[in-house]
Amino acid sequence: MDKSAPDAAYNKLKQIVLPGWAVPAECNSVFKALSNETEIIDYGFFSGYGKSLDFNDFEIAPKRDCFVTGHSLGSLLALKSALKTDKIKALVLIAPFARFTESENYPGQPELAVATMKRQLNKNPGGLLKSFYRRMGFSPALPEEFNIEALNAGLDALAELDFREMPTKIKIPTIIICGDNDLIVKEETSKDLAGRLESFELHTIPGAGHAAPFTHTNECLELIAKFLKKHL
Repeated sequence: MDKSAPDAAYNKLKQIVLPGWAVPAECNSVFKALSNETEIIDYGFFSGYGKSLDFNDFEIAPKRDCFVTGHSLGSLLALKSALKTDKIKALVLIAPFARFTESENYPGQPELAVATMKRQLNKNPGGLLKSFYRRMGFSPALPEEFNIEALNAGLDALAELDFREMPTKIKIPTIIICGDNDLIVKEETSKDLAGRLESFELHTIPGAGHAAPFTHTNECLELIAKFLKKHL
């Protein structure tokens, strides 16, 4: 993880962070540099054994103005939440997509890949996560506890949710950051999402993979801070 991230690059509004699938909580702490008030949503992937969120119904309901940062799976949930409230003033989407799996003329991941991950998760969760993190391009410590039900629910959301019609209705400023070496979310998938938005900035970080916020932290935060200062 990049240890040279700047301090508190932007502080005007509260930030709500919607993390990616199976990303350990300590990794997402890098986003705290963007706001003095940051809430990181916990899906319960590594806590709350035996319980899980219903991602089909998931949305956030902020009580006051904020911006939302969504990484990977979190970007999908951010799109839905942005249509439910006028309290979200901007979206920060990293390695984002409106649909994760491929379909006709759409460059997502094969559905079989998610099904394979589900089988591996139930047999050897630690081995699956190590493999997943390697594909992401970083190597965090494995959490001590795995909530298999919640992790499975997250994979189901990746396999089933299709929000491609939502971005056309989103009017707030949005920044999309992707890596040109992302093995999980193809750069074309993020660009497809960008093309559906009314107001967006698109940035590709050379050499970055799916873990760009954690491996290229300084570059990500600087791009986001400039975006926020420009639009909020």
